[in-house]
Amino acid sequence: MKSPRRTQAERRDESKARILGATIDLLIEKGFDRFSLHDVGKRAKCSHELVNFYFGNKDGLLDAMATHIIGNLSDELLALDESPNAFDRLAKQIMYIATIADRDLTTFTAYLRMAGEAPFSTHLSDLYRARRNQTLNIFRQTILAGKVSGHIRRGVDADAIAQVCYDFVRGHVDRRLLDRDSETTGEFNAIISSFIELLRGQIAIRKRAGDQASLLPAQQSLVDTQEI
Repeated sequence: MKSPRRTQAERRDESKARILGATIDLLIEKGFDRFSLHDVGKRAKCSHELVNFYFGNKDGLLDAMATHIIGNLSDELLALDESPNAFDRLAKQIMYIATIADRDLTTFTAYLRMAGEAPFSTHLSDLYRARRNQTLNIFRQTILAGKVSGHIRRGVDADAIAQVCYDFVRGHVDRRLLDRDSETTGEFNAIISSFIELLRGQIAIRKRAGDQASLLPAQQSLVDTQEI
């Protein structure tokens, strides 16, 4: 029995996916300035004219690649958890990003290659800044929601904590990529868990079921200092 013929839209989407995959591979292998649309077409097994038709030029192709990476990651972050506890959502967001190199090494390596070359390219700088700001905003909105719901202390600076979270996950992912053989996945994940617990002790309000906020003594002293 013959397979049903693919529609024009399906063939177009398949071609675009192959082209984006080829772009990611070439970015990792050669860097931003060292591959052309001809190289992309050859790797994707299509003509460079088709690459140009779909994406316009190299900047348009990189825009599409960054949007693909950024859009997927942001959607996944927002869909991680529907828990009413905002700190738990923040913890899952941190864990998700910090362990992304173990789930999708190729795509995230391409993103870091793009970030590394961003200082030397205005276009790449704009793409990277948009990606960073999007992640920071997700962290920030989760923290603000926690302040409203009573899971995160009112005196917490959402912008500052969002930046701390972003700096941690970015540094942790860099280290994971550079030192993949030095420590096991479990050891790396233990570092993430330790960071989350330290963060919990600084910003989270721990509640018992049916009670008002009930904090550990060390946390209570911090709240007394910041919220009186």
